[in-house]
Amino acid sequence: MTGIASTTANLALWRMQWDTLFSLPHLLDDGEVGSDEGCRISEVEHFGDNPGNLRMFQYVPHDLPPGAPLVVVLHGCTQTAAGYDRGSGWSYLAEREGFAVLFAQQRNENNPRRCFNWFRVSDIERDAGEAASVRQMVTFMTKAHQIDLQRIFVTGLSAGGGMTNVMLSAYPEVFAAGAVVAGLPYRSATTVHEALQVMMEGSSRTPEERGDDVRRASPIGDLTESRIAVEWPRIAVWQGLADDVVRPSNAMEIVKQWANVHGLDELASDEDEIKGNRRLRWRGAEGQILIEAVAIEHLGHAVPIDAGRTDIHEQPGPHFADIGLSATEEIARFFGLLEEPAHVVADGGKRQVAGHPAAASAALPASRSRRGKGARVLRLREGGAAGRRHEAEQAAGEPAVAAPPEEAAPTALPPPEPPAAAVALPVALAVPLPTAQASAGGQKDEAPQRPETAEPSADSGDVRPEAPDRNAGKSLFLRVLGALGLSGDK
Repeated sequence: MTGIASTTANLALWRMQWDTLFSLPHLLDDGEVGSDEGCRISEVEHFGDNPGNLRMFQYVPHDLPPGAPLVVVLHGCTQTAAGYDRGSGWSYLAEREGFAVLFAQQRNENNPRRCFNWFRVSDIERDAGEAASVRQMVTFMTKAHQIDLQRIFVTGLSAGGGMTNVMLSAYPEVFAAGAVVAGLPYRSATTVHEALQVMMEGSSRTPEERGDDVRRASPIGDLTESRIAVEWPRIAVWQGLADDVVRPSNAMEIVKQWANVHGLDELASDEDEIKGNRRLRWRGAEGQILIEAVAIEHLGHAVPIDAGRTDIHEQPGPHFADIGLSATEEIARFFGLLEEPAHVVADGGKRQVAGHPAAASAALPASRSRRGKGARVLRLREGGAAGRRHEAEQAAGEPAVAAPPEEAAPTALPPPEPPAAAVALPVALAVPLPTAQASAGGQKDEAPQRPETAEPSADSGDVRPEAPDRNAGKSLFLRVLGALGLSGDK
């Protein structure tokens, strides 16, 4: 009888999710998809095996020389390849800088909201499903356009960001680097229930567990101790701190995952600012940037763009926020497709860096205050039950301490009193956070705020979440469910 009751309850849950999904017109607005008007990309109908039943589009500049780079772009839910290109400007940047772009596009029959299935086991393993289809597209492009096999990159938003992590994990020998925008860690979920939980609440696992998920995804994981020289892909992580579809803590889990894969320390090597937003970087033994993380204050579930730029032609719209910062251009720079400009780093010095960031940016100094056991790092603060639960779980962990005065650099953060809802994470892998309360060294530390549920305190300027609103929680659940666009598992 217990089995029958459980089955009935599960069926009722699936029915509720379907009813909820299709009874909310604003979640299924075709206006988000966008038309193909002004489309600059062309479809490739026959590119090889297609077990994931995806569509392929490309943009290849006129007279593209042999040995040019390739960027694979994966759209978010409700979007099309043409719509994503129109908002992000990847084809214009490709034309300007001389590289090819490959766009994979989801079909409605695979997912009712055109989300890439970033969590389904049948689509995220090497040589299977959607991952295998994207790999076939890459093979087609490399042969048709004589692409440089050492300069193939991948990037995506949301579900496309989750699938970006899939491609980096399942085919690390193919991609030199990737960039995830508001995405999820690889294998952070393998069922629709887990996917909902990860999107809404996040999930914290040890760096070793996260890293093992990646290492098990491809044969390269078994070759790291052999004589075969294999380099893991570099990765950039972009996240809006006001994202109410993918919880920002997922960005930290992605960094945690790839830091372990690269064998990096848990603490960032250095930090700088990119148009007022803090950026953390993790470097290899030779100073090359292996991981960077950028967080944008007040940015929701969207790609940051700079619509004022006439050379890239980025366009605002659903999931494209004009904040005067082009993630497309900065991601291309991280890939090594653009020259690296001079950066103002934490110690106030400037270093002129040009060419491939992985090789040329070693001149940026590391922040000594971020090294050593117990050094204080940025914390991601989140309110609500999840935040309180994390705080309770980590109460017995090692306390953060400030660096000794003689070693403290201007990047050192003082240990402020955390608010009640602060999340003390066990691993020092935090996304750069916005600032609210100045420290003695000129740096600041602030909890990410959601404008609709937080207000500043009159005496301190700090941001503290209001009491949880049940209707707001329900709305968030419905948005996430709609963003997932799924009814069950394959």
